[in-house]
Amino acid sequence: MQYYQAKDAKGQTILKMVGQYTTIVGRVPSFTLEYLLRPSLEKPSVQQELYIYNATSAAIDGGIFFAKDTSLNGNDGVPVSAQGNNAGMYIADGKYKLFLNMGVEDGPAKFNAMNYHRNGGYNLSDYAMNDYSPANFDGTGIKVKNLKEGATVYSGSDSAYSAKWNWQTFQPDTVYHFRNDLGIATAGLVVPEAAETYKNKTTSDQKNHVQDNITIEMKTHNLGYSSEWKDINVTSKIPDELDIDPSTIKVTLNNGDQVAIDASKYNQTTRMLTVRLPKNLAENEWSSISFDAKINGKASGKIINSSMVAKTEGGTGSFDTATASTKIPVEVEPVEIEKKVLNETEKETTYQKATVGHVNDVLDYQVKLTVSSNGADMSNGVLADDLAKEGLELVPGSVKLTYSDKTVETPADVKQINLKKMTPGQNVVLTYKAKVKEGVVIGTVLKNIVLYSGEQANQGVMNGQADASVTIEKTKNSDVHFSYIDRETGQQIANEVVATGPINAKISALKATDISDGQDPNKIRPAYIEGYTPVDFTTATDLNAAVYADIKDVDPVIEEKSVTYTFRYEKTRLAITALPSKLNFGKFDDTQSERTFYLPAQIEKPADEKTPYGIEISDYWGIKGWTLSVAQEQQFHGSATIDLKEQVVELSGAQLQFNNATLSTHTEGNKSVSNLQDKVVTKSNFNLVPGAEPLELVEYERKGQYLNQDGDNKGGVSYDIPGYSVHKYQFGDARTADYSIGLHVPETTERYRTEYTSTLKWHLTVAP
Repeated sequence: MQYYQAKDAKGQTILKMVGQYTTIVGRVPSFTLEYLLRPSLEKPSVQQELYIYNATSAAIDGGIFFAKDTSLNGNDGVPVSAQGNNAGMYIADGKYKLFLNMGVEDGPAKFNAMNYHRNGGYNLSDYAMNDYSPANFDGTGIKVKNLKEGATVYSGSDSAYSAKWNWQTFQPDTVYHFRNDLGIATAGLVVPEAAETYKNKTTSDQKNHVQDNITIEMKTHNLGYSSEWKDINVTSKIPDELDIDPSTIKVTLNNGDQVAIDASKYNQTTRMLTVRLPKNLAENEWSSISFDAKINGKASGKIINSSMVAKTEGGTGSFDTATASTKIPVEVEPVEIEKKVLNETEKETTYQKATVGHVNDVLDYQVKLTVSSNGADMSNGVLADDLAKEGLELVPGSVKLTYSDKTVETPADVKQINLKKMTPGQNVVLTYKAKVKEGVVIGTVLKNIVLYSGEQANQGVMNGQADASVTIEKTKNSDVHFSYIDRETGQQIANEVVATGPINAKISALKATDISDGQDPNKIRPAYIEGYTPVDFTTATDLNAAVYADIKDVDPVIEEKSVTYTFRYEKTRLAITALPSKLNFGKFDDTQSERTFYLPAQIEKPADEKTPYGIEISDYWGIKGWTLSVAQEQQFHGSATIDLKEQVVELSGAQLQFNNATLSTHTEGNKSVSNLQDKVVTKSNFNLVPGAEPLELVEYERKGQYLNQDGDNKGGVSYDIPGYSVHKYQFGDARTADYSIGLHVPETTERYRTEYTSTLKWHLTVAP
C-alpha cells in the first residue's frame, strides 16, 4: 500500500492510497485500486473517490459496496434523515450537521442507513446489508421510496450507512470511477448544493434520439445548518445540441408552487439561461428550474454535456457557489434533419430555431438533411411541409434545393419534394419563404414542421421530422410624415400628412384609415396641389443644409424611427404680354383705291435691327397645355362731321392680315426624364373678321410625365420638371417684319379724315 499527499488550488490537503487486490488468493493482483479523499472546492465536504483499474487481460464481473459507522459529536445514536430528491442522507445534533451526499457524478445506485454491528472480524460487513430489501447485494435501498427532505431513515442506536453500485463487467486495461461525499456544517453555515437531471418525454427505451423531447431540471439545495441561502442566481449555457423552448421555463419552489419565468431570461444569441430564484432557501429547502428542449441533429452519436451554476449574487461568504452537470448520450441517427427560420421582413440575417413575427411578415426557412457518415445510402427520400396548416402561404419562386455535390433544383412547392439518392456523408439544404397570413391570432406560435421519409439499406423506411417556431406578436407601428412647402418662400402650402402603419410595410400597402384626414395613400407622395408643381424632395431634417433629389413618386418602407419627406413646389403662373400693346399704321391719304397698309416694324434706335410685333407667353412651372387665340371685337371705326353733324363712321370691308407668324421658345430649369416632346400647332398666316369668334392661333400640348389632379403615385414615376418657359409668337423677322401685319382696305370703302381704331382681344386658355 502506498500513501500520497498533495495540495489543491485552495491549499487544501488531498490524500490518496494506492494498492492491489486479487480475486483469487495467491494469484497476481487483478486490480489496482486508488482511494482518494479530495476536499471540495465549493462546500465543506470531502469527495470519497475510488478508482479501479483491471490489470488483467480478461473481463471480470463484480460489484462495489461501501459501508461506514457514523458518530456525531461523540453520539453514536443520532437519527439518520433523508435529503430530498434522493440526494443522500444527513444526521444533526443541534450543533453540527453531517451530510452524506449520494447524488453526485458516478454516485451509488443504492444507499441506506442501518444499525452498526460486527460479528467475526474487520472484513465482515454483513450488517450493512440488513436494511436492504432483500438483505443482500441486489436489495433495494431508500431511493425507491423517494423520501422527502428530513424523513427519518434510521432512528435506532449506533447508526451506520452504506452504498452499493450495480453489478458490472470490468473490462481489461480500463479505469472505473466511484464516488460519494461526506461533509459537515456548523449552525448558521450555508452549504450550497446543485443537481441536474433530465427526463426523456418521447421514448421509454432508456435511449435518447435526435428529435426526442426532454425536460431538464436544475435543482438548488441548501444543505447547510440553521442557515438561509440568499439571492440565488442560476445560470446555464444551453448546449448547441439542444433546442430549448423558452416558453416552458419555470421555477418550482420548496412548497411545490410553480412560477413561470419570462422567455427573455434565455438569450438566443449567447444561449445563456439566467434565472434569479424568487425565494431564498432555508436549511434543507429545495428549488428547481425546469424547461423543455428538443435534441437536434448535432447530437447524433454524441454525449450532450449540460451543466449549471448556482451562485449567491454578490456573495462573499465561505461557500456561495454550487455546480452540477448531467450527461445525455444520444444514439447515432441514420439521417439527421434540422430546421431553422429567420424573419426576412425584420431584416434578420441568421437562421435560428425560433424567432418572432407579425401578420404579413415574410419568413425564410432552412431545412438541412444529412445522411450519417456511419449510415447507408438513402433512396426514395421525401421532404414535405404543409404550410397552409400553420397559417402560412408559400412565396412563389422561393423554393431551392441545394445538394452537397452542388446540384441545384427549384421545386414549385414544398408539399412533397422528392430527393435524389444520397450516399453517407452527403447532405441537402432546402430553403423557401412563406408569408404569415392575415387572421393569424396574436400570441400564436407557428410551430412549422417538415416531415422526412426515406429508405436505407438493412433498415427499411425511416421517418423523421424537424420544426422551427415563430411567435406571432402584435405588429409594431410607426409613421412617415409628408410635408409640402413652397420652394421660394419655404412656407407650408398644404397640411402635413401622417401615414401610420406596421414597421416594414410600404405606404402603398396602407389604407385610407391609416392616413391623416382619411386621404388616399397613393395620392400623397407627392400630392397634387392646385396651382403648384412639385420639383424636388428630401428626407433631411435640416432643410437649410439638405440635399434635394429630383421629384418622383416615392413609396417609403415604414421604419422604427419616424421619417419626414419634404416635397418642394413651385407656384405655377401663365402670363401673356402684347409686344407692344398698341399698333399704329400711321397716316395715309384718303385716295379712293384698293390698298393694303402695312405696319412698320419697331426700331428702338436708328442703328438697331427691326423688331417684329408679337405676343409673349410666360409659363412658370406649368404642366398643362394652353391655346392662344385672338378676336377683333369690331370693325375699324372713327368719328367724322357729316352734314354738320358728328357721326361714327366705319372703315367698311377693311381686314387685318397677319403673315409670317412663328413660335419660338426659350426654357430654363427644365429636366425631361421621359424625353417626350411637346406638341405644338401654329397658324403662320391668318386674316381677322371683325366681330367673329376668337381664332385659335397656337395649340401647345404638354407631353411630359407630370403629376396631375387625376393621377396617383402607383406608377413609381420620375417626373419631368417643366422649369420656366418663354414662348414668343411673332410676325415676321428682322427682314420681313415691315410686311407681316397689314390692313387691307377695298377700293369701295368710303374714307373720312379721322383716326380709325379697333380692339384685338388675345385669349390665353389653359387646357382642362
